This record gives sequence, structure tokens and C-alpha cells, in this order.
Amino acid sequence: MMFALAGALYFLLATTRSSGSFLGFFIMFMILFICAGIGNGSTYRMIPIIYLSKNRHSSPGDATHTANKQSGAVVGITSAFAAYGAFFIPKSFGTSIDLLGTPAAALVLFMGYYLLCLAVTYSFYLRRGTKTVC
Repeated sequence: MMFALAGALYFLLATTRSSGSFLGFFIMFMILFICAGIGNGSTYRMIPIIYLSKNRHSSPGDATHTANKQSGAVVGITSAFAAYGAFFIPKSFGTSIDLLGTPAAALVLFMGYYLLCLAVTYSFYLRRGTKTVC
């Protein structure tokens, strides 16, 4: 998603210098939307797996039942939090355009957010020695 945003930013800035970059910008955003859908699906798939993995170690007897209850609550909270994206993403584009005349600042902000998400995912789930492996 960061690479698609970097490409969209490149084509956006190229559009201000010359014409003919709309197709590149459009393709980068389509890649971004596809990756966002895949990321959304993988997030909602990852939550039950994490709780099942954690509960198998602590209470092997009823791990599935406990994991289902816990992951159901977390999926609900995650969905409620994700719903704010439908407000904040367009608002950030509008604010960037109002203040700077271009949505480039919003794209840079989103790239920073994706870097933060990558760092959190790595530190909690991907590095060696973590307790929870996805």
C-alpha cells in the first residue's frame, strides 16, 4: 500500500508539472484499493487466529469457545474503529486541498500511518521470539 501511495503521489506531482499522468495516478489508486481490501480481509481473519492461538496455551479445554467470544468482541471494536475511516480519509483529503491546494499532504500522512502499522505488526507478530505468531 505504501508503494501504491508513493506511485500515486509521484503521478499526482507529475500532473501538476505536465499533463498525461492521470492514468498512472488512477492505476496506483486501483492497486491501493485492491491492497486495502486484501488487508481488510486479512485483518479480520487474523483476529480469531490470534485469540485461538493464545487460548490454546492457557486453557486447552475450552480454547475454541473462549477464542470465539474474545475475537467476536475484538472484531466488533475493530469494525467500529474502521468505520471512522469513511470520515477521516475524505476529511484529510479536503483539509489538505484547502490548506495546500493539493491532496499530496494527505497521501504523505497515509504513508506514515502505513509505516506505523508495519512497525506495530512486525514488533508484535513477525519478529523472533514473539508470543503470538500469525
